[in-house]
Amino acid sequence: MNIENLLAQAEPRSMTVNPERVLQAGKRRQRTLRLRAALLGSAAALVLVAIVLGGVHLQGAAKTTTPAAVTATAAATVLPGGTDVTVLSGPLETTHTGSAAIDLGPRPAEATGVQVEFRCLSAGVVRFPDGSSAACDGEEPNGPGGQFPMMQRFTLAVGQDTISFEAAPGVRWEVRSRYINERGTEWETNANGQSYGVLKGNREPDLQAVTATNGASGYVFTRDLNNVGGPPPTDLGDSAVRQPVSADIPVYESDGTTRIGTFHVGS
Repeated sequence: MNIENLLAQAEPRSMTVNPERVLQAGKRRQRTLRLRAALLGSAAALVLVAIVLGGVHLQGAAKTTTPAAVTATAAATVLPGGTDVTVLSGPLETTHTGSAAIDLGPRPAEATGVQVEFRCLSAGVVRFPDGSSAACDGEEPNGPGGQFPMMQRFTLAVGQDTISFEAAPGVRWEVRSRYINERGTEWETNANGQSYGVLKGNREPDLQAVTATNGASGYVFTRDLNNVGGPPPTDLGDSAVRQPVSADIPVYESDGTTRIGTFHVGS
């Protein structure tokens, strides 16, 4: 399987991946993407998530804060099961041609990883530290607020303060890197004994966080998503022949009882 070709076909250069949101959809799409994630690797799957799901949103699984905002931002802004991300250093912006190892600078003791914004400056393929790749047709414009078109997080080994990217000679690219600390959170349980929050890998709570069609933040029952999506695909060929689904699912408060809106699955 050629990851670079898949990414090139998907045109990731036009996508902005926001780490403060997790894009999700109906159960069928979730299962398809999980299968692709296992086959392609997490970063490639992340691009596919942004492409496949379009405007369908579940609530964010991560919150990012800077050191100055840590005490001012309530922990409750991280949805149960999500990741609390604290930025520990200012941005280090570097430009490169071809393959390069990036020195991230002095590593804070509490750093667990690095957050990297990436932008192509010429046509070509650049391979990331986790083995995934980005394929670009040429120089990419910055996104809103000067944000680079792509953002990734990479876990660092103990004592690691460099990350490496691979590219053919002449391929130009730039990154903006920051040390981060990531802390996973657990699901919460309502009075009915139902767990609620966001996906944790392949694990699902009883109630998954979503944004309703009316803009309200709430939860849908995982069983409702399962009923819409049908059984998991057995392979990529199976997922490719599945017919699109369309359904409206009730959205509730975290109590699983108080209805506040509707979540639409499909086109």
